[in-house]
Amino acid sequence: MAGAVLGILWPVPMFLLIDTRQPVLILIALVVCFGGAVGAAMAAQAGFLTELFPAEIRYSGVAFAREISGAVLGGTAPVIATILYAATGSWWSIAGLMVANAVITLIAVYFSKHFRTENSLDVESVPKNEGQRLAATG
Repeated sequence: MAGAVLGILWPVPMFLLIDTRQPVLILIALVVCFGGAVGAAMAAQAGFLTELFPAEIRYSGVAFAREISGAVLGGTAPVIATILYAATGSWWSIAGLMVANAVITLIAVYFSKHFRTENSLDVESVPKNEGQRLAATG
């Protein structure tokens, strides 16, 4: 959640620092962004995603959740930011997009507790012969 909160609070100060055109201030802006907000989000992601899926489907669930969202949201973000900047001529719309994404993340993390399974960390929920069956069919 800390990454999402920083993602809500940091975009405007970050762009204001970038707007100074001072290399040291730009570096500080980007280090806080990537080292703080992005780093905090990525650090928690592995543990967070594994709690969302029972052991039987964890690998596929985590892979699908992480890779599809990365491709759809991460892949289109530069295009959307470019369109917003072209339409408005200002970084404010891009900062707004960043804040909106962070708010959605915060809401999703908050409500994810309703989707966590009782046996999400229970290895015993996987049948004992499941590994042998998968090896034989693979």
